[in-house]
Amino acid sequence: TEKGLSSTIRVVGHVPGEFPVSVWVTAADCWMCQPVARGFVVLPIT
Repeated sequence: TEKGLSSTIRVVGHVPGEFPVSVWVTAADCWMCQPVARGFVVLPIT
């Protein structure tokens, strides 16, 4: 479940553009395991 889970992504850049971000979610006690969820987004920075 998603209850009790959180994350923060901080992006710092010096030039505008579109930056692809890929996120893989793994078990907290096994970061080498296969992901339980994956996501992808493009961050437009102006």
